[in-house]
Amino acid sequence: MEWRTCDYDSVAENYDTRYSVNSLQRIGDALSALVARRKPATALEVGCGTGRWFRELRAHVAFITGADPSLEMLRRNQSGAPVAAARANALPFLPGTFDLVYCVNALHHFDDPQSFIAQAAELMRPRGTLAIVGIDPRLIHTRYFYEYFEPSREIDMRRYPSMGAMVDWMVAAGIDELEYRTVETLTSRFIGRQVFEDNFLRKGSNSTLAVLTEEEYQAGLRKIESAVAQAESEGREITFDTVLPFGMLTGIRSD
Repeated sequence: MEWRTCDYDSVAENYDTRYSVNSLQRIGDALSALVARRKPATALEVGCGTGRWFRELRAHVAFITGADPSLEMLRRNQSGAPVAAARANALPFLPGTFDLVYCVNALHHFDDPQSFIAQAAELMRPRGTLAIVGIDPRLIHTRYFYEYFEPSREIDMRRYPSMGAMVDWMVAAGIDELEYRTVETLTSRFIGRQVFEDNFLRKGSNSTLAVLTEEEYQAGLRKIESAVAQAESEGREITFDTVLPFGMLTGIRSD
């Protein structure tokens, strides 16, 4: 299967509507707790998008900045934090600049995640912290997308590095004192035709569906419609469930 990427310029206009459904506040709380513990003076968010997570940290870090390749996403950054239009593997910052480098739900979009982790280590000062927040589809047991949009699980397995791989990459980059924990779990259940009210069922609302071809996406919608219609004809209830655990992996530059 070919590599799939998401065009965030095309989804930027409606991207932040996801947070009206679920703010993922526990991720923000986890980042805030990390900052309170490590007390970084300088921080860099890679894949900052519209700046959602700046709001959690800006008041507690003397200097915070971000980078993202999507100009349309960056234009919607209302935090006031300075940002750079740059890809994760070509960041315009000097080595030893930051006490904290972090990314949230973004690593799977990077051109070369392993190389990014090595570069992040170089950008950090000694005893600097790297924090990566995201999902690993290998740890997801319940997500109706994977059942009804047939290519989606296979595509995600290719796009998302495993937590085990990220641990190996951090160790190789000279980052140790590793910690991992689940910081947020997004859950939802839709009964029958309620599923068509799911905000995340819109193709542009998330990268799992956005990277599908229009034919694949429409085929998935038809499969859902067929399942709902069959359940209705049989007089039984059908549910569409999602349980997404978000993990945070952190480590400290050893030298």
